[in-house]
Amino acid sequence: MARLNPAETEAMLEKPGVEPMDFTGKSMKGFLFVNDEGWDTDDDLSFWVDKCLDYNPLAKTSKMKK
Repeated sequence: MARLNPAETEAMLEKPGVEPMDFTGKSMKGFLFVNDEGWDTDDDLSFWVDKCLDYNPLAKTSKMKK
């Protein structure tokens, strides 16, 4: 699973091995599932890790449930 800038979601879905993240029957904007094909090489894996780390400081945290 990758969390990245929601503005990049549509463009990233065109990469190989990438699917929308869907936990509830509705895709979650800014969250993608990257299967084995999407991070087959070290460069691919680095790409996804960098995308996630770039967005991490900007991401809002979810509210804790009681």
